[in-house]
Amino acid sequence: MIKKGFKIIYEPKAKVFHWHGINQSLDEKRCREIVSILENLNYINHKNEDLIKFKKLKCAAIIPIIGESFKWDKKYLLEIAINQVKKSKMIDDIFLYTNNLKNKSIAKKMGISSPFKRENNSNFYIDLISSVKNFVGKLEKKGKFYDLVVVITEKFPFRSYKIFDSMIKTSINNNYDVILPSQRLKGTIFSKDKSGIKTIVNGTIPSRINKEISLARIGICTVLKTSKLRTSDILHNQNKIGFYKISDQLSFIEMSKENLNKLKQVKNLDH
Repeated sequence: MIKKGFKIIYEPKAKVFHWHGINQSLDEKRCREIVSILENLNYINHKNEDLIKFKKLKCAAIIPIIGESFKWDKKYLLEIAINQVKKSKMIDDIFLYTNNLKNKSIAKKMGISSPFKRENNSNFYIDLISSVKNFVGKLEKKGKFYDLVVVITEKFPFRSYKIFDSMIKTSINNNYDVILPSQRLKGTIFSKDKSGIKTIVNGTIPSRINKEISLARIGICTVLKTSKLRTSDILHNQNKIGFYKISDQLSFIEMSKENLNKLKQVKNLDH
């Protein structure tokens, strides 16, 4: 065509962007910085259904409980948990998932929905995430769909209410499938099974060169993508798991009847 004197003119209707590749000049630092920016953008016009946007976010909190909630300082732990979640600006709906009528009564008085009864079969064990997955499945059969679910239990009354929105934002900004509250463990850590005792972390080695071991407590606050909750084991290594570091020790105190009795004894001590 060119030899015959014709010229080729390209006039595309679509907009064309000129974008330097992330591997330009083979600069590793530049590549890491650009990848970090791209991973943290939450407004990309993208076909990835797992990419959640702030403006269209639908988020629910689920509080699963087996047995009756108990009191601490004249309040039920369930009341404390509900009041904490109500302070969130990013959680649209709060649900209680329980097998106990007293818990349902508390929730009803506080304007919290408890649409389904949680099964309590002592013959087998159902973990917390599987229980939440079951609840979300029931919600979706009723036509209620959410992008994220926040799982909390009533047994961590000393957590800050601020972590709910902070963890939700961190989850969205980093496109995590699940984000867990974590705390770095220090000292010597052992595991024990039928084969005996094994040293996991040697506490005599300085922490700067020792491997980091983190403790995660789902019940404090765990943020999950429902798209992953439906289809996979959410804590599987192939999923994108994030850790939200909490520095204060109080958040990790789990309240049980035994702990409550000990706290009452401490409260009654003469100083």
